[in-house]
Amino acid sequence: MSIHRPKIISRRGFNRMALSSLIGASGVAAGMINPAFAALDTMKPLDRASPDTPLVDNDGKTAPLAARADRPLLVNLWASWCPPCVHELPALQRLDAALQSEGMAVMLIGLDRKGRDFSAQFLADQGISIPRSTYEKTGDFPRQMEVRVMPTSFFIRPGGRIIGVIEGPLEWDKPNVIAAVKQILQS
Repeated sequence: MSIHRPKIISRRGFNRMALSSLIGASGVAAGMINPAFAALDTMKPLDRASPDTPLVDNDGKTAPLAARADRPLLVNLWASWCPPCVHELPALQRLDAALQSEGMAVMLIGLDRKGRDFSAQFLADQGISIPRSTYEKTGDFPRQMEVRVMPTSFFIRPGGRIIGVIEGPLEWDKPNVIAAVKQILQS
């Protein structure tokens, strides 16, 4: 007599299942995630509005994320005091260049309490010139978004709807990651 035991799904397995449902059958082949999506298997699907916290751009103009999301965005929260954040900035710049031809973009949200000028100078010193760089020094945005890890990146639909989050650093400029980001933002 055999005993039926329920299948236990690990966190990684659950994330793969959730990602599979988000990207649909095109990302699943024979029960496995397409290699383009394996790099993003830690993405947690979400479906929520972005907070109304004002973000300040390079020109000093203030607007919430929803007003800035005129296209699909990968929004990355970073700070100069966060080594993994600083390490992934060049890869994010290369991802931004790859997304431009698809009508998508990367947006950086600097969280340094020293403010916009400090963050802008820090990016310039690092050779980072992502046009959609904004700043939020009060900490309201990460609190409202329940950010627990730095860096954290959000997948945003036009109009500011948040569809997914990745906590921690990633090699954003790898071809399989770029392909996955494009497909998720197009969905």
